[in-house]
Order: sequence, then structure tokens, then C-alpha cells
Amino acid sequence: MINRISSFVNIFTKTVRQWTMVCFAVMIFVNITSAQTPGKISGTVTDATTGEVLMGCNIILEGTKMGAATDADGSYYLINVSPGKYNLKASMIGYQAVIQQDVIVNSGKTTKADFVLKMSALIKEAVIIQATRPDVEKEKTSTSTIIRADDVAALAGMRDVSDVIGMAADVSDGHFRGGREGEELYTLQGMGLVNPLNSTTAFMPIMSAVEEVEVVTSGFGAQYGNAQSGVVNITMKEGKADKWRTTGEFRQRMPTLKHFGSNVYDPSNMRALSAFLQDSTWLLGTDPENPTSFFGSYGIKNVLGNDTLVQLAAAKAIWLKQTKRDLNRKYGNEMDYSFEATAGGPLSDKMRMFLAFRSNVSYPTFPTEEPDKQRQIMGNLVYDLGKSATLRLIGGYAFEKKNTFPSYSALGFYNFLFDRIQSINYEQNENYQLGLKLSHALSQSTFYEIKLNTLTTYNRTGSTTAPLNIPDSLINFKKNQILWSYLLIGPIASPEQFTYMNGRSNFENERTQTISLEGSMTSQVNKSHLLNGGLQFNRYKVTVNDRVKTRTDSGGDIMNYTAEPYELGVYVQDKMEFEGMISNVGLRVDMWNTNSKTYTNTFEPYKKTLEKIYGHVIKNDVVVLDSNTYAYYNPDSADSKKAPIIARLQPRVGISFPVTSTTVFHANYGSFLQRPSFQYSVSTRVQQGSNKPVILGNPRLEPQVTYSYDLGVMQGLGEGFTLDVSGYYKDVKNLIESADFTSYTGLTYTTYFNRDNADIRGFRIALSKKKGNVVGSLTYHYSVATGKSATSNFAAPVFTQDSTGAVTTNNQKVPARDALLSFDRTHNVILNLAFVTDEGWGPSIFGYNIFEQMSISTSAFARSGRPYTSPSNPKLIFGARTPAEYNLNLKLVKRLDNFLGVKSTWYCEVFNVFNNKILNYNYIFAPTSAISPSTVATRYESVGLDDPNAGIRYWNENNIPLNDFAVDQLFMLYSNSPRSFNFGVSVEL
Repeated sequence: MINRISSFVNIFTKTVRQWTMVCFAVMIFVNITSAQTPGKISGTVTDATTGEVLMGCNIILEGTKMGAATDADGSYYLINVSPGKYNLKASMIGYQAVIQQDVIVNSGKTTKADFVLKMSALIKEAVIIQATRPDVEKEKTSTSTIIRADDVAALAGMRDVSDVIGMAADVSDGHFRGGREGEELYTLQGMGLVNPLNSTTAFMPIMSAVEEVEVVTSGFGAQYGNAQSGVVNITMKEGKADKWRTTGEFRQRMPTLKHFGSNVYDPSNMRALSAFLQDSTWLLGTDPENPTSFFGSYGIKNVLGNDTLVQLAAAKAIWLKQTKRDLNRKYGNEMDYSFEATAGGPLSDKMRMFLAFRSNVSYPTFPTEEPDKQRQIMGNLVYDLGKSATLRLIGGYAFEKKNTFPSYSALGFYNFLFDRIQSINYEQNENYQLGLKLSHALSQSTFYEIKLNTLTTYNRTGSTTAPLNIPDSLINFKKNQILWSYLLIGPIASPEQFTYMNGRSNFENERTQTISLEGSMTSQVNKSHLLNGGLQFNRYKVTVNDRVKTRTDSGGDIMNYTAEPYELGVYVQDKMEFEGMISNVGLRVDMWNTNSKTYTNTFEPYKKTLEKIYGHVIKNDVVVLDSNTYAYYNPDSADSKKAPIIARLQPRVGISFPVTSTTVFHANYGSFLQRPSFQYSVSTRVQQGSNKPVILGNPRLEPQVTYSYDLGVMQGLGEGFTLDVSGYYKDVKNLIESADFTSYTGLTYTTYFNRDNADIRGFRIALSKKKGNVVGSLTYHYSVATGKSATSNFAAPVFTQDSTGAVTTNNQKVPARDALLSFDRTHNVILNLAFVTDEGWGPSIFGYNIFEQMSISTSAFARSGRPYTSPSNPKLIFGARTPAEYNLNLKLVKRLDNFLGVKSTWYCEVFNVFNNKILNYNYIFAPTSAISPSTVATRYESVGLDDPNAGIRYWNENNIPLNDFAVDQLFMLYSNSPRSFNFGVSVEL
């Protein structure tokens, strides 16, 4: 089998070599928004006795075909080194060889590795020393955090990249240094992971497949485009050439409720349920002064012989057996579990591979038909094309099927809690990436890379009650309308206010494909200059077929469109390394075209016509042909023109000043722009039937731009301690904001413009310790983020045109001056601390050290609450704050080198150790617009949480007291989960 693979690869290699120079001449590359930079190793070799430099010493990177020889100055360098952990060997005739173990190479960084050789007339075994990471990173031209998988293995809950990102104090709730969500770029092996439709991440790679994660929040290089606030550069593990390595891990969550409060199906917790278990309620209601019978709720009044007692008994029986089947249901006794496995090693002398797999099953907060399921597969195949070239095939696949609860943060439980079939949507995501990367060294100092990549995202959302195939008799083809009322039963009101058959039913079918081609060249032109430049090209295809509805039995809006935009990026960067300064200076140009048309009449984009239609309807159970005249908005008759091509230039510079071996000053400046995601530029949402515009994208949107300034110092304190202090300022321009347009003809719709700005400033103090039995970090981040709106749909102006063409503007929803953004957190403190014992540590009991190779770690945060507009002072927009938030997790790990013949690791994780509660911002505090305080916040401030008559625990968002039919809503007042326990075991083969 291996021989066949090798034969195929040889043939494939010849073809690749023939086309390589053609592709390189064109210089078109993978992913305009991605470029992973290999690392570099450099150093000097000296004589241990004389201290003189040694010329001609051989430097070999073990496990690879990479090597170098020292020059007349005793210096050497290795470029194009994939991030990872290596053994580095220095050897020379007449000297004893030295091997530095575990030399760590980071993406885009230079690792310093100096050697001191002793003279020896005899051939001796090489001296093996442990490489040490310097306390101070001299190459501090950007503000970044590099997290290796080994560094976080001892911390609780480190499952995928999203968990690791949460360790950075200047990243909070998905916002990088005060930027909006979606302003960051994620790359895997230098290939983009971003869904171009909405700027979300296609999938988060599992940590068992990850070598390192670099989180850059300021000063990222010119090779990164389409990112304003941050870059997350993910490097995947690769198989080793010496032998196969296999790991397996199983973890399980102990059964417990995932929400605060008691069982919601227990009548003792809900007066709405316990009251209707009494016959007197059905007969007289709950208010003695105003008796009201409920036994007629199901249409049985004055039937059953007009016997009142029989009628109430029948109504109660229907209530119990049909609409309250879940009464006294038990839940929270299910166990979440997951399994992970990795395998990597050589397939032949020239080929090696790596695979990682995870399957995860978790149960939602409330019972559903099926649990949430996740599967992810990642892998790569590396083939050495001789000494100077390497071909990599990289792939990733992620599948997720989850339950979506409608309006859980705004009393939606009145619909889904007792109707878990029709009122819960099911979302299925399938995303996969496949890339080909060729790296070819033209000399020791020059190499080029060519990448071909495809990223596909597929999202489908709907309800199980929706039929997959609709007969033609139930479709009005002219109006593109499904006659839902003949398919689905309408909502049924229940006497205790719960509703049945009221499914939300947003039916979504969205698919994107990104095909990318990229090429770059890197050359160490001399000791001081490392030049890198390239071209990046992306071609997109976005297909959306959504039906957005309020109920399954009613009409709604249609989003049905296809777009094929493209974009091109060109960059050049010079990394200059001198004795007293290291700098990265770059220049980037981005250009894109939505490849669509834009309407010239903003107030009347579509023209209205009167048309006669013929359709099928059902009358008296018979399908008949029906005709009528209706208003139809025809996009084909609208005045339009081709959307413009947009291009922008972005200069970037980062400088590091190593004053001493323990002190480094650093500064960076950059212009970072982001193309608007396609949901804002090419989307179309119209009313079902009339085709009346509801939301239209704007292909003329300009890029959102951030001008970022950063200044700081890193100081080594000795004993492995490092202090890093940096301050920053971000001036954000051209943020996207929605705007409503109303024509005198009655047409009202929403579109988007570059109308918003933001002003963000702050500083970060990070104290870390990387050596010894106690390791960890303490990071404090202070920030202030202000602007008009935290999202694109929060402060929309309204433009109205009268019959004369005059336009009036209503800015009622737009704050008069900048205010704190709703996601701002003034203070954020993150602590990660681990105590790790060595082999043989602790007392020996019967010859066994039970405390050796153990670790206990904690990860905790303390942060300010989020801003909100207080109803007591609504003119001070976002002038109040929610309570501060706290959390602490623990993890206990025990490693056994020989458990049934294999290495194993056993661990226990405790989440939310102190049962801290975090208030649900989206339910209690979130306003409908920037100037409209939350109605629930009014009750929260005036009464509080637990007042039995007026507290928000028993009070809904419409200010209706629930004294008679009270539901204990404690489960929706907090956004986090109570204390929980995980147990797991992993093995290594």
C-alpha cells in the first residue's frame, strides 16, 4: 500500500514541479485573509575555552532535512521552520557535539539558540542539554500571546481554540480590544477559517490537534488582511518521522441541572401549574372576587350534557394528558460525554501524517428530542519532495447538530417549555476545509510557498414539523409563497398562558464557498533583513435560501440570493534585526468587488406594478384555480448599475528595542481594514408574495478601518517572572450601521451605510512565570470603548422622502454623543495558576510516590459588568453597569507512566467552584435601541429579583404580574451554569 502511495506521489510530484514556476510567476495565492509565517532559528557557536566563534560548524534540525553551517562570524540561521518543538544539533570535527532538546519555534518569530562546544580529540556521545525559553521576548513587534497546547493541558476546560482565546484578558465575550464581534481573522496552517457571509468562524479546531495558538491583538503583519481587531493564527500538529504516536481521551460530565433554580416541570415551583391541579381553579379561577371558569378553554363548554363538573374534569384531563405531558418530568440526569483520539507518524521515509478526531454529545439546558452532537476531524499529510521542497495536504471537517430555543432570553419559554417538538428549531452545520501547500527552498536563505485552499460552510435550520417536500398544489409559484395555513395548525392558547403549536420556524439554508490561491516568497537577503511578499486571491460563492417567519402557520420574509464576489491582496514586509532594534515594516493593498449591481434610486429601489396571478387554493377540500390582482415589486425593472471596485492601502510598522537582556521596549502602528461581510453588501430580504423589499444589502459599502497605536515595555524580573505592560489607542472609522428609508409611495426598507465610528483606549499588565513547579499568569486589562452603536442594527436613522423629493431625517434612535458600547468591560482580571510536581516528588509510601507527576491548577476571572441604560436616568445612555462577574475553575491531574502498560493521565475538573451567578444581560438589561431602556431593567432596579409579587423572578417583560399564574423564572435570570464536575482519562501509545 505504501509503495502505491509513493508511486502516485512521485507522478504527482513531477506534475507539481512543472506547474510550480507557472503558478509562482502569476503569484496568486491561498486566502486573501490568511498567511501563516514559518518561524526562524538563529544563533552563534563559540569555543568553550577561548570564547572565539567557530566557523563551519554544522547545525542540524533533527527529524527534518534542514541544516546550516556557521559563517565567519560563527553565526547561522534556519528559515522556513514550521512551528513546533525540535531537537537542534551542533557538531564540528575536533569538538564534542551538543544537542539542545525541546527548542520551541513559534510562527513568524525568531528563536535564539546559541551553542558552546568543547574541544575533544575523541569521538564522544553528544552532550544533551534542555533548551530554555528566554524570560523576555526580544522580538516584541506586535502585541500577542502565544499559547502552546502543552501550556494549557493542566487547565480546566481547554477543549478547543475558543477556550484558549478566553485566556487573553484583552479578549472579552468575543470582542478583541473593544472591537465589534467578527472583526478578527482566524487562520489554520495559514488558511482562512472565516465564513464570508457573516464573519463568524467556520469551526474552532480542537486542542488535541493544535501545536500552538497565537492571539495577536495589535501590530499584526502585512500578510494578514481583512481583520480590524485581531488575528488568531492556529498551527496544527504534524506526524513525526521517527515513530507513530497515538493518544485517546474520554471525559464525562456528572449529571446535574444546567440552570440555577429547581426543576421547571415541578408544580411546586410554578403556581401556573399547581393552581390548575385544583378543580376549584377550573371552576372559579384564582381570583375569588372575580370568579372565572376555565373549563371552557378547550371548546367543551355547554357540552357533555351541560354538566359543569364533567366539563371541568374533561378540560383538566385534556390539560394533563395532551398539553402538559411533561408535568413532573425529570431532567438533568443525563451525562454529557466526549471522546478524542489522535494518531501521527511516518508512512514512508518521505511521507508522514497526522489525524485528530473528536465526538461530543451534550444535553441542552432543557429536555429535547435528541442531544446536541458535534464531530470534528482534522489532519494533514506531509510529503518531502527531496531536500528542498515539502508538499502538505491539510484538511478539516466539523459537523454540529444542535437544538435552538426560541427567544430563551425573552420569555420564549412560554412557547417551547411544553411544546418541545414544533417550538424548538434544529440547526445543522457542516463545514470543511481542504488545502494544498507547497514550500520550496531555492537556497538556504530563500524559499517560496504556494497554497490552494477551499473552505465550505453549510448551515441549515428548521423545525421537525416542516415537510421536506411541498406538493405543487400548496405553492403559489408566482408569489413564491408556500400556503402554510393548509399545512400546519395555528397556535393554541392555554389557560395558564403557555402556548402550543407556536413554532418560530426560521427556515435557513445557507452555503458559502471560498476558493483561494496564494503565493509568497521569503528571503534572508542578509543578516539584518528578512523580506517577505506575496499576492492573495479569493473567489467566493454565497447562496442563501431562507424563509424568515414568526410562526409556522403564517407567511413571512424570503431571503433568496446568490453572489460571487472576489478580492485580491498584495503585500510586502521587511523584518529587520539589528543589535539594538528589531522591526517589522510592511505595506498592504486590498481590492475587492462584490460582482453585483447597485440600485440608483435609494428610496425606490424596486418599482411597484400591479399583476394578475393564478394559483392553487383549497376550497372545501378541493384544489381549485384562483386568480387575483396584487402589488408586486419587480427588481428586474429597477434602475441599477454595476457595483464599484474598492481598493485601499495599509501601512504597518512594529518596532522592538532590546535595551538589555531583560528589558525590551516595543511599539507598533497599523492601518487595518476589513471588507464588510456579505450579509451587509449583497443580501436581499423581501416580503413573501409581494416581493416588497425589507432589507437590501449595499454593494457600495466601503471598508471598516481601524488605526491602532500601541506602546509598551517587557521586563524580566528573574526566577522566570516576566512583566509586560502596554497601552493602546484605536481610532475606528466607517463602521457599518443600518438605516431605514421610507418613500412617499409607502415603501419602507432597511439598508446599510458606513456611518458609525468608535474610540477605544486601554492598557494591559501581564505578570507571568514560565519556569519552576509553579507556573501561570496574572493579567489585568483596562479599557474604555465608546461609540454610537455596539452592532450594525442598534442606532438606525430614518430617512423619509415626500412627494416633492424632499428628505427629512429622524435620528431619534441615534445617541446625540458617543456613549459606552454595550460590550465594554472597564476592568478584566484573568488568573491562570498551576502547581506541577516532578517525578519522585513528595514522600514515598511503600516505595511509591503518590504525589509525583501531579498538578493542581486554577483558572479564574473577575471583571466589570456591562453598561446599560438605567430607566431611572434614561438620558445618560449606557451610564449604569450590571454587577461585577466572577468565576473560578479547578483541575486536578495525576499522571501514571505505567498503567496496564501504557502512559495515562487521570483528571477531575470543577467548574464554577463557588457557584457564582452572572445575570442574563440579554433578558434583563438589553434595550431595543440605544435610547430605549429595558422594561425588565425598570422592575429590576425598583423591586429587585426575588420579590414574590413584583420581582422579575415572577414578572415578565410586558410588566404583567404573574401572581395568579406565576412561573419561577430563576432559570432565565442567569447566563451561566451552576457548579459542575467532569472526570476524564487520556492514554498515550
